[in-house]
Amino acid sequence: MLSLNGTILDATALIDFRWLNEWEWLKKHYSPLYIAQEILDSDNLEPVTRQAAREHLKPLRTTQHKTAREVITMADTLIEKRGKHIAPRVLADWKKSLQQ
Repeated sequence: MLSLNGTILDATALIDFRWLNEWEWLKKHYSPLYIAQEILDSDNLEPVTRQAAREHLKPLRTTQHKTAREVITMADTLIEKRGKHIAPRVLADWKKSLQQ
Protein backbone atom coordinates (compact mmCIF):
# COMPACT_ATOMS: atom_id res chain seq x y z
CA MET A 1 0.00 0.00 0.00
CA LEU A 2 1.24 3.48 -0.88
CA SER A 3 2.17 5.56 2.15
CA LEU A 4 0.19 8.76 2.62
CA ASN A 5 2.94 10.25 4.77
CA GLY A 6 5.26 12.80 3.23
CA THR A 7 5.53 16.45 2.33
CA ILE A 8 4.12 18.28 -0.68
CA LEU A 9 6.37 21.09 -1.91
CA ASP A 10 5.33 24.18 -3.80
CA ALA A 11 7.58 26.10 -6.21
CA THR A 12 8.79 28.52 -3.52
CA ALA A 13 9.89 25.72 -1.21
CA LEU A 14 11.56 23.93 -4.08
CA ILE A 15 13.57 27.01 -5.05
CA ASP A 16 14.42 27.95 -1.45
CA PHE A 17 15.72 24.53 -0.42
CA ARG A 18 17.70 24.26 -3.64
CA TRP A 19 19.21 27.71 -3.11
CA LEU A 20 20.09 26.89 0.51
CA ASN A 21 21.64 23.58 -0.59
CA GLU A 22 19.56 21.76 2.03
CA TRP A 23 18.25 18.79 0.02
CA GLU A 24 19.79 16.19 2.31
CA TRP A 25 18.28 17.78 5.45
CA LEU A 26 14.89 18.08 3.77
CA LYS A 27 14.93 14.46 2.60
CA LYS A 28 16.09 13.20 5.99
CA HIS A 29 13.35 14.95 7.95
CA TYR A 30 10.40 15.10 5.53
CA SER A 31 10.60 12.19 3.06
CA PRO A 32 8.91 11.15 0.94
CA LEU A 33 8.79 14.46 -0.91
CA TYR A 34 6.19 15.21 -3.56
CA ILE A 35 5.81 18.03 -6.04
CA ALA A 36 3.07 18.92 -8.49
CA GLN A 37 3.89 17.92 -12.06
CA GLU A 38 2.96 21.45 -13.20
CA ILE A 39 5.89 22.85 -11.22
CA LEU A 40 8.33 20.44 -12.83
CA ASP A 41 6.97 21.41 -16.26
CA SER A 42 7.14 25.16 -15.59
CA ASP A 43 9.31 27.30 -17.83
CA ASN A 44 10.01 29.53 -14.82
CA LEU A 45 12.30 27.03 -13.06
CA GLU A 46 16.02 27.35 -13.61
CA PRO A 47 17.44 24.20 -15.25
CA VAL A 48 19.52 23.38 -12.15
CA THR A 49 16.44 23.60 -9.89
CA ARG A 50 14.33 21.51 -12.29
CA GLN A 51 17.03 18.82 -12.43
CA ALA A 52 17.31 18.72 -8.62
CA ALA A 53 13.54 18.35 -8.35
CA ARG A 54 13.48 15.48 -10.83
CA GLU A 55 16.25 13.70 -8.91
CA HIS A 56 14.88 14.15 -5.39
CA LEU A 57 11.11 14.54 -5.62
CA LYS A 58 8.22 12.36 -6.68
CA PRO A 59 5.54 13.85 -8.95
CA LEU A 60 2.19 14.02 -7.12
CA ARG A 61 -0.61 12.97 -9.49
CA THR A 62 -3.30 11.68 -7.16
CA THR A 63 -4.54 12.84 -3.78
CA GLN A 64 -5.32 9.42 -2.22
CA HIS A 65 -8.18 11.19 -0.42
CA LYS A 66 -10.31 12.53 -3.26
CA THR A 67 -10.89 11.42 -6.81
CA ALA A 68 -9.49 13.54 -9.62
CA ARG A 69 -13.05 14.63 -10.48
CA GLU A 70 -13.66 15.75 -6.87
CA VAL A 71 -10.42 17.76 -6.81
CA ILE A 72 -11.28 19.43 -10.12
CA THR A 73 -14.76 20.30 -8.83
CA MET A 74 -13.26 21.85 -5.69
CA ALA A 75 -10.82 23.91 -7.79
CA ASP A 76 -13.66 25.07 -10.06
CA THR A 77 -15.64 26.12 -6.98
CA LEU A 78 -12.73 28.19 -5.68
CA ILE A 79 -12.36 29.89 -9.04
CA GLU A 80 -16.06 30.53 -9.61
CA LYS A 81 -17.23 31.36 -6.09
CA ARG A 82 -14.15 32.67 -4.26
CA GLY A 83 -12.66 34.56 -7.17
CA LYS A 84 -9.39 32.62 -7.26
CA HIS A 85 -7.44 33.07 -10.48
CA ILE A 86 -5.45 30.42 -12.28
CA ALA A 87 -4.25 31.03 -15.82
CA PRO A 88 -6.51 29.10 -18.22
CA ARG A 89 -3.59 27.22 -19.80
CA VAL A 90 -2.20 26.20 -16.41
CA LEU A 91 -5.65 25.09 -15.26
CA ALA A 92 -6.28 23.06 -18.43
CA ASP A 93 -2.86 21.38 -18.19
CA TRP A 94 -3.43 20.58 -14.51
CA LYS A 95 -6.86 19.07 -15.17
CA LYS A 96 -5.42 17.00 -18.01
CA SER A 97 -2.59 15.72 -15.79
CA LEU A 98 -5.09 14.53 -13.18
CA GLN A 99 -6.89 12.43 -15.75
CA GLN A 100 -3.75 10.47 -16.73
